[in-house]
Amino acid sequence: MEGHSECIWSLACVGTSDNVISASDDGSIRQWRRDGEHVGKPWRSDGGGVWSMAVSPEESIVISGNRDSSLRLWNMKNGSAVGDPWEGHTDGVRCVDWSPNAQEIASGSQDGTIRRWNPDTGRQIATPIDTGHDWVYTIKYSPQGDKFASGGRDKMIRVWSKDGELLIEIKGHDYSVNSLCWSKDGAYIFSGSGDSIIRKWQSIDGKEIFVLRGHTSVITSICLSPDERHLVSASQDYSVRIWDLKTNQQVGEPLLHDDELLALAISSDGRYIADGGLDKKIYLWSIEAALEKGGDQPWRSEGMPVASIAVSPDETMVVSGSNDGIVQLWKEGKMVRDPWEGHNDRVRCLDWSPNAREVASGSQDGTIRRWNPDTGRQIALPIETGDGWVNTVKYSSQGDKFASAGSDKMIRVWSKDGKLLIEIKGHTSSVNSLCWSRDGAHIFSGSTDDTIRKWQSIDGKELVVLRGHTHQVRSICLSPNECYLVSASTDCSVRIWDLETNQQVGESLLHDDELLALAISSDGRYIASGGNEGGIYLWSIEAALKKGGDQVRVRVYIAVISPFSDRRCMMATHSPSRSSRQVIQVLVGPSHHALPFFYQERPTLTGDVC
Repeated sequence: MEGHSECIWSLACVGTSDNVISASDDGSIRQWRRDGEHVGKPWRSDGGGVWSMAVSPEESIVISGNRDSSLRLWNMKNGSAVGDPWEGHTDGVRCVDWSPNAQEIASGSQDGTIRRWNPDTGRQIATPIDTGHDWVYTIKYSPQGDKFASGGRDKMIRVWSKDGELLIEIKGHDYSVNSLCWSKDGAYIFSGSGDSIIRKWQSIDGKEIFVLRGHTSVITSICLSPDERHLVSASQDYSVRIWDLKTNQQVGEPLLHDDELLALAISSDGRYIADGGLDKKIYLWSIEAALEKGGDQPWRSEGMPVASIAVSPDETMVVSGSNDGIVQLWKEGKMVRDPWEGHNDRVRCLDWSPNAREVASGSQDGTIRRWNPDTGRQIALPIETGDGWVNTVKYSSQGDKFASAGSDKMIRVWSKDGKLLIEIKGHTSSVNSLCWSRDGAHIFSGSTDDTIRKWQSIDGKELVVLRGHTHQVRSICLSPNECYLVSASTDCSVRIWDLETNQQVGESLLHDDELLALAISSDGRYIASGGNEGGIYLWSIEAALKKGGDQVRVRVYIAVISPFSDRRCMMATHSPSRSSRQVIQVLVGPSHHALPFFYQERPTLTGDVC
């Protein structure tokens, strides 16, 4: 979700629909639906950046704490300010919280004080508490409402009675205490600190119960799940981590971001995590998907790293090709029978015939081999292509022929029986990717010469050249309605081309590293792309094509991004008939031979959706 122009300081999940409310240094509060759409207009504060925000227990009012030291009440229904700003603090308000009975609000400030307010009148209900924290970073009422805890820059946690009497000081952290939360019974306090550590304490005497280590930088926010099985933490190390409170161990892989995180929230049903920070974007993660084991675990190859995959037309099987020349069939995450042997070098490409009765594989050994998927045996002699390395092989939609291309710059079209029908010349460097038009009349090709070309398949006549990429085109796909062609390049961009005008449409969808893999969902709504970053991105085609505004920022990061940070995404493919719901990722690492394939559902995370 994107719309803020400055960093996000505070988040809350509200309502049965799990809407998200965000507060930003740009002076606005915004409400979002889980699909990334805005709810109403931004609420504009006149107090500078909004540094803190909390939703009332009945979810009708929001309190915000501002950079200019004021507080402000907001009506949740229409986003309008309620009454005048509350004044009293002499520096920015870093934290706010509602008492469980909604009869008072506590605020903590860089002026070192805690002030308590009557939300009906906006007046302070007691004298300010001089905390000794220097800056007060966090304040939280106990679920029983009989006390509250605070933490700040002096490394201390202090527990106060409802009347503002200091009950206990808790020492242990080496740096500032930035976030606190209580157990449901009020017996324990959890704290996250600038020392990168999370600690659990007995609230009655401050006894340390355990320490959670794993983050590598400042912990900015922590939350307990509603069932208290997990604690979730956000950090300036660009990650969100989930901790099992039975084992006191991290579970799942870190949920990685592009910048430092400042804000965190968990939905009331415990299904989603919302987070945001310096990159001005809000991410929504499915906890279930992040923790899921079993069927969603990687499928592990016994051979060398995998370089290619293809999903069968009925989506019941996947075929993979490895660096050691092995082809392997998979079903439900398990290998089916023995590997198929024949190639003597890396298998760079695979494709299923439309009737699923054969699989074609292309290799760096210069051959195409065709296999019976029921037996794993070759159904004909290998085809010596003359391609050098065979980078791509694709059956026509009719299944009566297939095309191949590779490092010798040529495209070759073969009959179903393996007879060479035509050679197509035109590219000035290796051809990396091919796709057919639905009627089989045209072939599209992407090349290391930075161009995409369209050819007549019957005679090889060149019809169109698409220019725009500034480095090699590694993968191309046609949209299901054939209105668009999408391309991925090592220039770190995905581009969308209108096939009526033969022009790029929308802005380039930019990544942080070279792209190697591309796929389009069967409903034509999403693009999956990946490469040297190791993660997969989903992009909304509709949002990418919108004009004006922030149409470029339409990325949806899949959770879990990747537990193998040193591996490149070599190929990503959608499960065609499930309408954008699944992606398979192949990752290749420099020293690891186990191959992870990830299945993830698109709704597990939405982010950057305009």
